[in-house]
Amino acid sequence: GATVRPLLQRLECIRVLRLSRRFGADAALAAGLDAAIGDVVVTMNIDTDPPELVPELVELCRKGSGAVVGVDPARTGQTTLERWGARLFYRIANGLFELDTIEHATTLMSLSRPALGALLKIKEQSRFPQVFLPYIGFDLQRFVYAPRGRTAARRGLLKSIDRATDLLVTGSMRPL
Repeated sequence: GATVRPLLQRLECIRVLRLSRRFGADAALAAGLDAAIGDVVVTMNIDTDPPELVPELVELCRKGSGAVVGVDPARTGQTTLERWGARLFYRIANGLFELDTIEHATTLMSLSRPALGALLKIKEQSRFPQVFLPYIGFDLQRFVYAPRGRTAARRGLLKSIDRATDLLVTGSMRPL
């Protein structure tokens, strides 16, 4: 709230949504993408993603990238076990399930209007946009940056396994 308020007063192109209750980050992102307006849409986690990167992300989309996805190879703020789990997930996703994953993707993204339109046509996109962006047919650029603080939610082992399974099954192009 307090972080976004000054931006809302200065920039007309920013839109903030308030959901009726806590649905989780995936549902909030889906609602934001569905309600987005403008030629370029930027998603971010206000707690970790530096707002000063927004102009650069917008410019990258305007110069031809259909989508720009923030990546944090260092997996800032995560424990060693979480980093190992992520490595295992990407190895399984890329090898066994042949997913074209965006490794170490964060919530920081910018999408051109045509790329967003293509993404919104995929039913499951609302839950995992970073899984489906490689498949929409637009140029995809990875944007390496250093977030402030922890970039991923603490879910616990069982919820993390459940989410990873859901990602693999939902995004797999191979018959299961």
